[in-house]
Amino acid sequence: MFYCEDCSKKNKWPASLAKSYGQCECCGKTAICNDVPSCQLSETPAMDKVMKQIVEDEAGSDEDLNAALDEVVVIVAKVQ
Repeated sequence: MFYCEDCSKKNKWPASLAKSYGQCECCGKTAICNDVPSCQLSETPAMDKVMKQIVEDEAGSDEDLNAALDEVVVIVAKVQ
């Protein structure tokens, strides 16, 4: 996940050594951002929002969206 310092503090996510300049996946601000695998982050409403947006971008219909969201839930459950 690609997130800025403000979102890092707000969501209590770790800072990373790998940083790049770009758009934060959480708030959309363009800044120097941390690049951390999503599985290393605690779940928050902001993370849910990002995951839903990713799924919506890839899904075409509501049925596709629901199926994709079900897959995300299964994947997150396996990671925990």
